[in-house]
Amino acid sequence: MPTWEARELSPGSSPGYRFVLRMQAGDETRPGGRTARPSFADSTRIRRIVGYSAANMTDSDPAEQEFLGTSAAESADDSPTDGRYAAIFAALDQAVIVVDADGRVELANPVAVSMLGLGEDAVPGALVRDLALDFSGADESPIDECLRGGVAVEGRMATMIAPAGRRWLSCSCRPLDDGADGVMVSIVDITDSHQEASRLEWEATRLDWEATHDFLTGLLNRAGIVRAIETFSGRLTSPGDSVVVHYLDLDSFKIINDSLGHTVGDEVLKEVGRRLQRTLGDDAAIGRIGGDEFVVVRLVDNDPAARLDGEVSRIHRTVNDPIEVDDHSVRVSVSIGIAVVRAGTDHPSATDLLRDAHIALFQARTTSRGRRYVRFRPEYRLDLQRRQRIEHELRETLTAEPRQLYFDYHPIIDINNGHRAVGLEALVRWRHPELGLVSPSEFLSIADRSELIELLGGHVLDTTVREFTGHEGTAGLSLSLNFSRRELANPHFLPQLEMTLGENDLPPGRLCIEITERVLAADDNAGVLATLAAVRAMGCQVAIDDFGTGASTLSEFYRLPISIIKTAKAFVDALDDGDRAEMMLSGIVATSHAMGVQVIAEGVETSRQAAAIERVGCDFAQGYFYAYPQRLANIG
Repeated sequence: MPTWEARELSPGSSPGYRFVLRMQAGDETRPGGRTARPSFADSTRIRRIVGYSAANMTDSDPAEQEFLGTSAAESADDSPTDGRYAAIFAALDQAVIVVDADGRVELANPVAVSMLGLGEDAVPGALVRDLALDFSGADESPIDECLRGGVAVEGRMATMIAPAGRRWLSCSCRPLDDGADGVMVSIVDITDSHQEASRLEWEATRLDWEATHDFLTGLLNRAGIVRAIETFSGRLTSPGDSVVVHYLDLDSFKIINDSLGHTVGDEVLKEVGRRLQRTLGDDAAIGRIGGDEFVVVRLVDNDPAARLDGEVSRIHRTVNDPIEVDDHSVRVSVSIGIAVVRAGTDHPSATDLLRDAHIALFQARTTSRGRRYVRFRPEYRLDLQRRQRIEHELRETLTAEPRQLYFDYHPIIDINNGHRAVGLEALVRWRHPELGLVSPSEFLSIADRSELIELLGGHVLDTTVREFTGHEGTAGLSLSLNFSRRELANPHFLPQLEMTLGENDLPPGRLCIEITERVLAADDNAGVLATLAAVRAMGCQVAIDDFGTGASTLSEFYRLPISIIKTAKAFVDALDDGDRAEMMLSGIVATSHAMGVQVIAEGVETSRQAAAIERVGCDFAQGYFYAYPQRLANIG
């Protein structure tokens, strides 16, 4: 191809640039060199610049300056349009190269030379495939694609390693407009915008992860589990498909936190999460949605009933194995509630299905201890709704309408001294204007699961002591009150007890605090025992109620601050069945007396039972055979 070439000028002593210009002329090659200056006839027009590069230089000698100035002027005079194009091309702030049909760089502007690290002799002639452009993931570069197809390619991503580090580039190519074979390539450095976009994308991904995952375990959180249920529910296409939600609760996990610390507790939670992931695999969505509660969601493609037992067994095995944390070996058990929705049915929303599984878990924890799991049934939801209403109404009653609560008093009889009453046990009753007479076993169990039991206990203590001391018929009698473990653990219990006794002038010896055997059987009962010891030190009596239904044994009584035991009604009922029950009760009485503990036989309803408890030496009795619970006004 005929060209005119102005070779590189030698550097001088002052700052400037040196240029290498390779231009295509008309039909002939005009000689040139350091000292020769080309002259163009009118018929010879510069068709296009085919090579251009620039670099720093010092002052050139006068001949070189004259050459540059004159040649630039003559070029401008001969071809003003081409001169303007060359000036614009050199001034562009984006990299531009021209690549010929053979894949060689014909032309590169200063930005391209600097960006691509082209040497001074690389243009023209450098192979474009040797440039430091990495179009990873593409079958061919956009330059080759444009050369091959003759169609413009826009905005392809490329990377390159520059001295300052990795750069991200946007590369666009289009065929030359003059019909010549080749393409013009523009390259824009988009590193800043790419990094900002990547940062924003990473930030959005991080925020989405945090919104759907539990920070401690890395498992899904409640929002993530709800999303997983929605996803699985959307895949219910075949008649046999089902979504199964397992709601898990670690039993007695609070003891681990309280005894070994939250650091150990956190490690236990993380290990349980890892075990569930290993055991159930990637096809299950696993989450921790608060405290010690986990959820597992699975899509089952056949009858889930046939698989539930096996799945639950695997969960129990993997959770129950010892967990080693530092120097501690910890075991945890798990309660499980399950809710299932089948394809082709009007299935609930994801939040409703999760709620149903939690209701089943509640049922498993409260009424089904020992069962491996409880599957949700609609009546459980009705039960929970009633419990929620009772809790709400009881709270309203205690704060606004305490007169709905009243007390019956059940006499305690001295069976060895004329069968006279020596004490009264206060029993709280609740008559609601809409719900009617609510069973104590119902509302007391609900209150015991929240701070309501403390509000109720405070009301019971204040009201009964005031009623008891204000009634003439109670002279010489003792008052027995029942308290829960939660109430005894309250640091305000002892001060309130002491204040109530003082305000009502009730001697401590006339008050008996009753607790169930289950309270003493708890693993973390040190605080309760300390409270009971303080109660005994005040001079009050302490009784174990329903003895024989829990885990306590007579051999442990020596360390318990008690003065009375009340045998469970089951012992008295068994007296009607034969002599063995009477022998067992006789042994309890003898051992108790040997330790200075008195015995009350509870639940006596027949004359045969009354005669038997007298024979075995019980001190006191309580039951319908002697008297029914009644209002205080009817006593005395």
